[in-house]
Amino acid sequence: MGSAASTSVASASTKQPTQLSARNIKYSQSKNSSTAMTQNKHDDLEARKMFIQPTDSEDETVSNELELVENKEIKKVTTAQNLEDFMKKLSLSHDDLEKSSMILKENKPLFKHLKCAVAAVLGLKDTEAQACMNSLLNLDSVFFKLSIKERSQFGDFMSFIGFCKESFIRYKNILNSNGFEYIDDQIFGGETSVEGSDRQILYSIRTCWWNFSDSSNNFGVRLAEEGIIQESTQDLSKLIGADGKDLKNSFTFESSFGVLHNVARNDNLRQLFRDNKVVDVAAKFLCYDDLPKVTMLALMTLALIIDENQTDLMMSHESAFDLILLTINSAWEKKDHRHDGFSVQELLVSLSKLSRNDKVKRMLVEKNVLNLVIAVLSDGNPEEIEWAAKLLWELSFDALNKTKIQENEALMKLVSDLSKHLNNAIAKAAQGVLLVTGMDKNKSESERKCFIYQTNSSDKKIAKTGGHIMISYNWGSKQKMIMIRNVLQERGYKTWMDIDFMAGSSLQAMAEAVELAEVILICMSEQYKESSNCRSEAEYAFFLKKPMIPLIMQEKYKPDGWLGILLGSKIFYDFSGKYSFDDKIEDLIREIGDRGTKTDNCDECDSAVVSLVAPLAGKPPTSKPTAVLNTKIWMEENNLSQISCLSKLSSEHLLYLRKLSVHAPEFYHVFLKDFLSGKESIERLNSIMMVSGAIEKLPR
Repeated sequence: MGSAASTSVASASTKQPTQLSARNIKYSQSKNSSTAMTQNKHDDLEARKMFIQPTDSEDETVSNELELVENKEIKKVTTAQNLEDFMKKLSLSHDDLEKSSMILKENKPLFKHLKCAVAAVLGLKDTEAQACMNSLLNLDSVFFKLSIKERSQFGDFMSFIGFCKESFIRYKNILNSNGFEYIDDQIFGGETSVEGSDRQILYSIRTCWWNFSDSSNNFGVRLAEEGIIQESTQDLSKLIGADGKDLKNSFTFESSFGVLHNVARNDNLRQLFRDNKVVDVAAKFLCYDDLPKVTMLALMTLALIIDENQTDLMMSHESAFDLILLTINSAWEKKDHRHDGFSVQELLVSLSKLSRNDKVKRMLVEKNVLNLVIAVLSDGNPEEIEWAAKLLWELSFDALNKTKIQENEALMKLVSDLSKHLNNAIAKAAQGVLLVTGMDKNKSESERKCFIYQTNSSDKKIAKTGGHIMISYNWGSKQKMIMIRNVLQERGYKTWMDIDFMAGSSLQAMAEAVELAEVILICMSEQYKESSNCRSEAEYAFFLKKPMIPLIMQEKYKPDGWLGILLGSKIFYDFSGKYSFDDKIEDLIREIGDRGTKTDNCDECDSAVVSLVAPLAGKPPTSKPTAVLNTKIWMEENNLSQISCLSKLSSEHLLYLRKLSVHAPEFYHVFLKDFLSGKESIERLNSIMMVSGAIEKLPR
């Protein structure tokens, strides 16, 4: 969720230039501060409301004043190496020191800004309020000088050097010393005994939490570890039942939801949201029909954390869905694809997340969301197209929706074209739609396969050895499933797991693997249930009437919704850790029986898709990306463009490294670390690949 764009605390909602009494620093309002600070019209870090920030002419004056109170020791730091040595004084863990040092080495142009982050951590530890306040003001200004990718790196750096921990300690100390348990908007209005410098510190800390949790996943995780979910939920609890006008101008309300939304994007933190009953609190703010922004902030946060059994709570506020559709259509008509501060992309993300619920799927199609999807797939930017395709994939799981999608020729033509897109995320989502809509009992087997495999199937020969055990899992269960796979292989079974064949991103490969499997292990968890990819695998297996064996991968997890219906009363095997792994693997092997066992003429890991991958050995790879993976796009999608050495890697290099990460993880991590630092070369990687390829050719 977008960021705050502010530095002055005197009045968070003021619309006039004001002065910060503590330092007499003049500020002026920017009507659209984040747009002014970036040339990227798709920047998701746009401010949600009017805030105050320094004018360009005053920015230098502010910086000069801040230098007067800068920590004397860090003022002597003039090089990246000096700063790295200085960071050793911050009492960081070995891992955090190593990670922050790596960011410093890889982002030398950001040296001065990273130095500001270190100064801010020192300022937070300083008992002098003036020093703390000014270091935070300096940090505020840095945020808007960074590009989106730089903000991500900067946020990671701040999380590793202890900013989240130190800021939370300082924040709570100020509140407690002034008799407050939680924040109150009256503090920012100067209506309490909290001094001006402390007010600014509180405001700047919350602004940094909001801004950098939007930019950096690591920052959000560290905030959650410090207790930000409980803190923000309590802040919102105090505002339940408040007058809408008060909420509209409440910095506490907006920043609390902003931080909660940003942190909630990490699925691994879902349990913390449950423990703090965030859904119950957030749902109280869905009733402000006359204040769209209030409702939207609540709805977009709920989209990330709501559970299947809380469907009725959402469906009872159907007007909220009308609002989000109205907002996204209004944003689509705008030149910058934004309306009231919300972008088309982030609204599509929310719709996609909300659509994980089957009742919501049908309701959205009934509200004509397919017209919007067609428009975005036709004319959107890559990020918008990706999320529109993912939304369509989710919608297609509903039977009535699937029929409407199938009957829309223009839509299906778009999906077919996008299934061949160079952007892997777009292509995969489009292929997912084709797979789901291709599961039609009225189609013959040849018609269905022609429909599903219309992407890239003509030029690839699939090795149809079959007879394997397919492992259908979510990546959160990967390590446990590798253990299970290894035991099965040792016992003489053929297995199919996407990481073994380097074509795991191909929906066609997955479909072939399902078709040729003798039995399929369904590795159940909440993340599995919420994954479009996993649902496609499971439903395709069900459609083909393949034998399925459910495994429980998450402690206390009980499958519900589509997954519960699909598996019915099947006996499951618990690998969540509740029982002995050795005991459960024996139970599983007894259940599998002789299905998927190897024959004398079969290799250890025959696969339905082994020929989809270009050979990884025999000769050094070229720098030209293959159709399997485009290195440049991969770097852009994962915010890695600033790591220039990665551009030297071909798709074959990347695929080989992924293979190493699974089969030789210790060597992989050492090599990758040395390669990124310049100690290892591309030539050495070529040599390793050539030797490995030659060894693999030896007769068995």
